[in-house]
Amino acid sequence: MNRDHKNFKEMFRNNGFSQLIDKPTRIVRNTMTCIDHIYTNKTINIRKSGTLDINISDHKPIFTIRSINFNLRKNKDKHIVLLYRKWRNIDMQVLINSVQSLNLEFYFEDQEFDVLYDQYFGHIYNFQEKFVPIIEKRVKTAQKVKFINSEIIKLIN
Repeated sequence: MNRDHKNFKEMFRNNGFSQLIDKPTRIVRNTMTCIDHIYTNKTINIRKSGTLDINISDHKPIFTIRSINFNLRKNKDKHIVLLYRKWRNIDMQVLINSVQSLNLEFYFEDQEFDVLYDQYFGHIYNFQEKFVPIIEKRVKTAQKVKFINSEIIKLIN
C-alpha cells in the first residue's frame, strides 16, 4: 500500500467514516483490486452493501441500501425541509440543444483524468442547476410523505 493510499484511508477513518465495499471491484487476469468505494459515517443506517456479480466489464457494480426512518407522527409541531428537483416540467428540447452546443473538444485533448472528471461533472451539475434547480419545501412532519407508504416501509425493513 503506497503512502498516498494509506493517508487517504486514514483521513476517512479519522473522521469517523467506514468503507462499505470490502470485496474486489476490478478483476483482470492476475489482479483483483477494490477501486470503487462507498463511505458512510452512520453504518447503523446501512442495511446492505456490496458488489454485484455481473460480468459485463472488468468492473463489478457496487450498491448500498440505506435504512430510511420516517417517524413523521412523533414530532407534530416541527417542520422539515425537503430538497428535490422537479424533472417533470423540463423542456427536453432546450436541454438537448444546450448539451449539443457543449464544446467537447476539451475531452479529446491530452488532459489528466482528474481535470477531465471535474470538467465533465461540472457540466452535468451546471445543466442540472440551469434546467432543474433544487426546490426547497418546508413541511410539517405530521404530514405523510406521499411516496412513503406502508408497503415501501415493509420493503425497506
